[in-house]
Amino acid sequence: MTIAVTGEVLVDLVWRTGADHLTPHPGGSPANVAVGLHRLGRTATSMSCWGDDAPGALIGAHLATTGVPVHRLPSASRRTTVALAYVDTATGAATYDFLAAGTPRTSPSALT
Repeated sequence: MTIAVTGEVLVDLVWRTGADHLTPHPGGSPANVAVGLHRLGRTATSMSCWGDDAPGALIGAHLATTGVPVHRLPSASRRTTVALAYVDTATGAATYDFLAAGTPRTSPSALT
C-alpha cells in the first residue's frame, strides 16, 4: 500500500540571533512526513505543487535526493512559499513569518 502525502512544501529561511546570514532548509510538514515514512520502510509518495523559482528549484533538488516518489501537481503561480524563521539561540524559541503571496493552490481535481 502506498501512502500519499499531500500538502504544502516550502523553504524555511532560518536566521539565528548573532548570525549574519540566512540558512535555507527545504521541506514543509507534508514533505517531511513523506520522507520520514520512506525512512521507516513505508511506501510513500509526496503530492504537492511549488513555483518555478529559486525556492522551488531547491525543493525539487531536495526531494529528488530523498528516494520518495514525487508527483508535482500543476501550479497557477510561479512562486513558492517561503517561511522566515527567527531563532533565538539562547532559548531555542522560534517565530515565523510566511511569504505566501502567490502560493500555488491545489484543487481536489488535480489529485486524480
